[in-house]
Amino acid sequence: MTNLLMHDSRRLVLPLDTTVDALIEFDRAHRRWPERVTLHGARLGPSGVVISVRQSGQEAPIERTYSLAIVAAAIIHYCAKMRVPVPKNGGPRPPLRLVASDPVAEDVIRLTYVPA
Repeated sequence: MTNLLMHDSRRLVLPLDTTVDALIEFDRAHRRWPERVTLHGARLGPSGVVISVRQSGQEAPIERTYSLAIVAAAIIHYCAKMRVPVPKNGGPRPPLRLVASDPVAEDVIRLTYVPA
């Protein structure tokens, strides 16, 4: 019997609005999201996602930058909470390493992972 090396490749494309929702949920779960704020805007930055919020009583918005690792953790948390079906092979998955993050469109980012 020959050994066969199999690579697991999955693609999950989320609009920026969904990614922002995932980040807000993740922040609320870890008690880091500020109280009484209004979402002012969101954009893809060079090192992750930048969310602008405005606290009540403040004129200037506050920008919060989320690294790609936090974005990935938030998306995993969001998918688990929303019960996004993930195929299971029954065995352990190899550890993954982030190799690229590319803006696909104005409000979509593609994260590329390979086995570590």
